[in-house]
Order: sequence, then C-alpha cells, then structure tokens
Amino acid sequence: MTPTHFSRRTARAILVAQACAMVTIAVLVWMTQGVGWPLWVVCNVLLFSMAASWALSRATGGSFVTPNKQIEATSANVNRDTESVFVSGTNHDLEVMLRVMRTGVIMLGADGCIINMNRAACDLLGYEPNEVLGRTCEDIELDGVLCSRAAATLKQCHPKKAELALSASPSRRIQVHFEPLSDSLGIARGVIMLLDDLTHIRRLEQMRSDFAANVSHELRTPITSIQGYAELLSQEMDEGSQRGYAEVIERNVRRLSAIIEDLLALSRLEDPDPGQLPEHEMFRMAVLLSDVMRSAADEAHSRQINFEMKCDADLQCMGIRRLLEQAIGNLVVNAIRYGPESSTVTLSAMKETDHLVRISVADCGSGIADEHLDRIFERFYRVDRGRSREVGGTGLGLAIVKHIARVHGGEVEVQSGRSTGTVFSIVIPVTT
Repeated sequence: MTPTHFSRRTARAILVAQACAMVTIAVLVWMTQGVGWPLWVVCNVLLFSMAASWALSRATGGSFVTPNKQIEATSANVNRDTESVFVSGTNHDLEVMLRVMRTGVIMLGADGCIINMNRAACDLLGYEPNEVLGRTCEDIELDGVLCSRAAATLKQCHPKKAELALSASPSRRIQVHFEPLSDSLGIARGVIMLLDDLTHIRRLEQMRSDFAANVSHELRTPITSIQGYAELLSQEMDEGSQRGYAEVIERNVRRLSAIIEDLLALSRLEDPDPGQLPEHEMFRMAVLLSDVMRSAADEAHSRQINFEMKCDADLQCMGIRRLLEQAIGNLVVNAIRYGPESSTVTLSAMKETDHLVRISVADCGSGIADEHLDRIFERFYRVDRGRSREVGGTGLGLAIVKHIARVHGGEVEVQSGRSTGTVFSIVIPVTT
C-alpha cells in the first residue's frame, strides 16, 4: 500500500466514525436530558478513539505499526541485505587482491595446513595453487626454514621477520614477514607469511658497492702515479730523466681525463634529456662502418689486425650517427686489444626484420667465460683486470655501448665461445 492510499483511506474512516459518534450522542442527550453536554463530550471522545483505532486497523491490513517501528524494521532489513552483499563482495575482492599482489602470501592454519597461497607465492616457490591447498608444509616439501620459522611464530604468538636464502635456490634472497593470527583470547590460530623477492635489489646493491670500489681504484691508480712522478720530477736535475717522468705524468693525466669523460658521457646516456641529444639523421651503414675502421686503423695496424666488412651498400638507418659511431668504435677497439695478433675483425650490418637492423663486431679471440657474460656491461667490470690495465681503457666502454643502444630504442647482445671468438651485436630499429 502506498503512503497516499493509506492517508485517504484513514481519513475517510475517521470521518465516518466521528459522524456515527455525533448521531449516537445526540440520541443519548435526547434520552437523558439532564447530563447533556458533559456526557456528550465524554462519549464523543471515547467513540472517536474506538472508531479511529478500528479504521487504522482496517487501513493497515489488521495490524498497526508506528512509523518509527516501521522505519527501524526497514532499516534492519536494508542493513542485513547490505551486509550480505558486502561480505560476499569482500571475499571476492580479497581473492582478486591476493591474485594480483606481487608480494607472496601464504596462510597456514594451526594444524600446519595451507589455507591459501596466492599466485606470487606459488611462482616464487615453484608450486601450483591447486596442488597446495589443504596440505601441510611437509606434504608439499616447503622449504624447511620457512616451516620452522612459521612453527615458532605459531608457538610464541609473536611476529617475526627474516631474510632467507631458499635451499632450492641459494642465490635468491627472500624477505619473509611471519604474522600470527590470534583469536580474542590471544591464542594463535594460524600464521600469515608475506614473501618479497629481494634478489634484484640485493644485486643492484652489490653492483653499487662494486662500482664504488672499482671507480675508487681506477681513479687512485693514475693519481698515485702522477703524484709519485711529480715528486721525482721536482728532485731530478737530469733533463733526460725529467722528460721521461713528464711523459708518465702526461699518460696518466690522459687516462684520468678519459675516465672522467666516459663517466660524464655515461651519466648523460643513463638519464638522457631528449632536448639535449643530437637530432636523428638518415645515413648509410656502409659509410658509418668504413669511418669506424678508418679511425681504428692505426691501432689495428700495430697488432697486424685485418678488417672485413659485410654490409649492403644501400642499407640505411636513422639514428644519432655520432653516438652509433662511438658505440661501434668501442666494440672494434675491444676486438683489436683483446683478440689475437694477426687475426681478423669483422664488421657487419644487416636488416634482421623490416623494422630492425643488426650491427655486429666479431673477433677470433679466446672468448668470454659464461660466468662473465651477464656482467660485462657493468661499469668498470673487467674479465681480466691485469690484461685490461696492460691494454689500457677505462672499463666503461661496454656500459656506454649498452646505453647508446637503449637511447635508440634497442639492445646490445653478446655471443661467445671458447674456440669461436666473441660477437657483439647492437640491434636497433631502422627508424627511431
């Protein structure tokens, strides 16, 4: 029944009741004659109240509920329905949240059975979600350190935090938070483990530490040499000896200057400002490779190195020519210095796909061991430190090559074998 219908029906009933009451009183007044108006008033009130109650009862279907009670009942129903929807929605949202989280989450019951393990935790530990639920840590052979720490957390009902190396993958570093699930009495009913993979972060920290140590060493060596020979020069009276000392100082100053220049160049390439980079231009790859060989001709001649070029004369590429010439030049110089004498260094460029160009520099050297291939593009990383100092260089050449490739939207790759030599390749888009 709508509120409007309720109001009209009730009003009609009240009017009818009041009319009946007035007729009845009129009859009573005529019969009594002595108590007329007081009795009329009392009876009118009583009959009106009885009629109004009867009318309201009929209008509400046999029972009357006050507006406040009706509002309270309606509100309770709405709250109950909303709570049901909210709980259902929360469970769904929780499942979605656990599924998309990058942090691994494992929930264990008091009996050690796995209540939940999200996708991140499964990927981290090498499980499938449907094969772990309801099973104990021992059943799925979960890492022993995780199991023991979780048991300790459950027993002590106190949160713990640890950085662990998993037995299945010792090189991987995992940070784990163990949080007890307690009831109202403070009794632990389960444990939640939050797993974060810190392997990449720890590797970056190690690289930073290595860089600080390496750059300190690279700068200290020429500075120490300059200082020592400057002292000798100040004390030496023989002009011939003075000239030799001065040459050593000059050589170390050039080396120091080269390191600083490469550090500045690397800094600009790692976080380039597009407005400060030279404009891209279209050029022929054959001409660029010829210019690189011409620049390195003297150093190649000193070790009797021959050049071979493989490139289509019509192959064109768009990029920052000066930077690409520097990158290819760094690769060629390394091939000359670390390859055997009287060998051949091959420069090639070809279209790998309709959108990519591959520029390669290959030598006939002894190759690079596999354990070094992932790190040779780090700043100041050297495979053979003694040989590197002997042939010169700053230790930044390959790092610069990598970042020049990235400036062009490409990557640098390396393939090496102990008896087949090493091939460095810069793969960049034809147009960038």
